[in-house]
Amino acid sequence: MSGKPLPEFTLGADTLPNRDRCLMAANAAAPPMTSQGYNDAYQIVQTPAYVLIAVEMMDEARVIPVFASAIGAAKAHGPRALQRWTGDSVGWWEGDTFVVETTNVSPRQGSESAMPTSQDAKVVERFWRVGQRELAYRAEVTDPAIYTRPWTIRYSFHPRERLWEYACHESNFGMPGILSGAREAERMGK
Repeated sequence: MSGKPLPEFTLGADTLPNRDRCLMAANAAAPPMTSQGYNDAYQIVQTPAYVLIAVEMMDEARVIPVFASAIGAAKAHGPRALQRWTGDSVGWWEGDTFVVETTNVSPRQGSESAMPTSQDAKVVERFWRVGQRELAYRAEVTDPAIYTRPWTIRYSFHPRERLWEYACHESNFGMPGILSGAREAERMGK
């Protein structure tokens, strides 16, 4: 084969970025939650035992179990070997603030984010009401494998009437096109 080797993501469907595979949109639901530029409306549903954060982009969802205290939540983290795409999130209430601590983010998901994290990262998020139509959000990321010190983001959520379905696979010709083009380049010795 002559010339440069083909990029790793052309080796097969499982090597394509999550967004191209319609799995996740680079941390729309995973902490720290970031704007995707469009379709980034969130719906938060609360029950006594869980909080669900649903995101319009890629129909992502994160289910967070709620504990009585930070100590109880910390004890509930699963083993490091169990790496969920959006990490291992546990939550508790501190007065009127809902606090979420996330560890064990999948290395693949963390690396595809605009604000990457390693599997060593810990993200602490806080949600609290500022007014009838505003929910404040703050996330602190501690990740000594990537960053020299912790960093924080903060912004507000404002209610919308509804979320719309994000139909990623409807007429999605990107994946077959990328892979068939790579296979043709291989056949031609490029």
